[in-house]
Amino acid sequence: MAIETVPEWMAGLEDEDLVFIKKFVLASGSLKEMAGEYGVTYPTVRLRLDRLIQKIKLSEDTAADPYIGLIKRLTVNEKLDFDTAKVLISAYKKAKEELQMAMWSVFGIISLLIALISILLPVALVVALQVWLCRRKTRWLGLILPVLSFLFSLLLVFGLGAFGLIQTGSGGSMTLDENGQVVQQTITENGMITTYDGEGNIIEQHPDPDAQEKQAAQEEMFRHLLPSAVLLFLVGNIPTVVLGGIWLHYKNRRDFQNELNKMNIQDLG
Repeated sequence: MAIETVPEWMAGLEDEDLVFIKKFVLASGSLKEMAGEYGVTYPTVRLRLDRLIQKIKLSEDTAADPYIGLIKRLTVNEKLDFDTAKVLISAYKKAKEELQMAMWSVFGIISLLIALISILLPVALVVALQVWLCRRKTRWLGLILPVLSFLFSLLLVFGLGAFGLIQTGSGGSMTLDENGQVVQQTITENGMITTYDGEGNIIEQHPDPDAQEKQAAQEEMFRHLLPSAVLLFLVGNIPTVVLGGIWLHYKNRRDFQNELNKMNIQDLG
């Protein structure tokens, strides 16, 4: 048998263990015959076999954790007493858990720092840009970012409203032919169901039997969307307030400096 094909459980056995397995197989598993061949009692052979079985089972533990597998193997071979092995394994597991906790703590701190940097860096860049614009001679440049922020908040609110309209708005269906041309189209709108042909002519029109239920659902949707829209508008305008505050600060400081310059000129006159 090539060394590459030797099972993992067999590779961990000593030479005397392999010889014992060979004799055990040749004896067809008879422990009495094995005891006669080794010149020992039956319980001694039985104990040797039990220890060998434990070694083979421990090969799985060795694959999962080599250190624990080594400690157990030394204990089975009576090279290490049970109490010492128990203390070593317990201390090893405790140290391993502490190491894992420390690694997770470091990983959590690094992740938090990366998240903070990814959030604070764009904010710092926007604030720096706002300060730079406010310090230009043209004071109105400082209003660019606040206005853009305000428009963006309105866009968020309108997007939320459009989502509500899509959820509760008009519906319909369309029938196409083999060439992808519209053959028939049905539209539900304003409490009416209207069917059109491919040229846009009305084929059939009748009241929607579910109109009241859909209207109630639409009203319920807007009742839920209104608080969300107000909250979204307020939160979305936090950058507007901050940027506007920066602009107002530099505007007041510039106005104060202009007034001071006028007073100095008057004093010179």
